[in-house]
Amino acid sequence: MNFTPKTRIIHTDNDKFQNSYGLKKWANLQNMKEVSRVINILSKYAVEDNNGLENMLMSEYARLGSLSENLNSMNTEIEELSLKIKVAKQAKKFELLVSQRKSLTGRAKDKFDKEYASEIHAHQKAVRQLFEWFPDGKFPTPESMERKRNALKEERSAKNEEYSVLKSKITELNYARQTLDDYLKNERNVQEHRKKKGELE
Repeated sequence: MNFTPKTRIIHTDNDKFQNSYGLKKWANLQNMKEVSRVINILSKYAVEDNNGLENMLMSEYARLGSLSENLNSMNTEIEELSLKIKVAKQAKKFELLVSQRKSLTGRAKDKFDKEYASEIHAHQKAVRQLFEWFPDGKFPTPESMERKRNALKEERSAKNEEYSVLKSKITELNYARQTLDDYLKNERNVQEHRKKKGELE
């Protein structure tokens, strides 16, 4: 999940900038503004040094991974509940019809079975499926499963918000780390460039 973001640090370790006082001054000012902005980001998250930054990123990446797994699990549970609710409603829809059938015998029952064959089949299929999910025969009502699903959806919404906030934090911290790295690298390269140029002269 780690990545290297592109920063706004202007690389001045070349003749184009080093041979132009005005251009170099402008670039240095822009770089300092960007570093200042990054320091404010670190202050916002109470990061005091590079070790603190690395430790925080490791910790937050772990949290993000855990949240992602949690959300995936909740999505699966919600999907499964939705299917169970659908099947339970199908079984409940034809309960009265099946109850009426039990009171019939002989030709009356045969006529009933023929007239309502598709409904009876749908009820039997739904009940068989419910027994696969609930072998003890204690089927939860569609209403109770809907309440559970609604509660999960609310929890998922809160987790999604937490995930979004955490992801934004990681993005900011990653950018801050890379910006500081780019700035310090550029400063070292500028010194090397000046040193080499001085040796050539």
